[in-house]
Amino acid sequence: MSSSWSEDYQAARYLSGEILHYVVQQKEAERLPEQVRPQKRETTLRDILLVVYVLLLAWNFACAVWPEKAWFVSAGWLYKNAEPSDRALVAYRVGGIAMFVFVLIVGGLVILALSS
Repeated sequence: MSSSWSEDYQAARYLSGEILHYVVQQKEAERLPEQVRPQKRETTLRDILLVVYVLLLAWNFACAVWPEKAWFVSAGWLYKNAEPSDRALVAYRVGGIAMFVFVLIVGGLVILALSS
């Protein structure tokens, strides 16, 4: 197959290649900033809940693993030379474990529900 001019081609009826090329370049230049510019992502409720979820898990993990430090952060700093009781440490450890499991399950389900 060879390319050639049509028998009835009239140059005056059609735009020249230079004009077509110029128009295509201008249209591409108009679209380019939209493609290059990163899309701005809005903060959603799911994003906020995910941050709260991670913070709650971290706090409850700290309560379960380091009840003395968790007690000091929550109540010990209020008193001079205060020491936590054994019951307070047990309450922080058991409460930390229970709340960690609760937040892990319920928070995970909430975030999964918001994801879909």
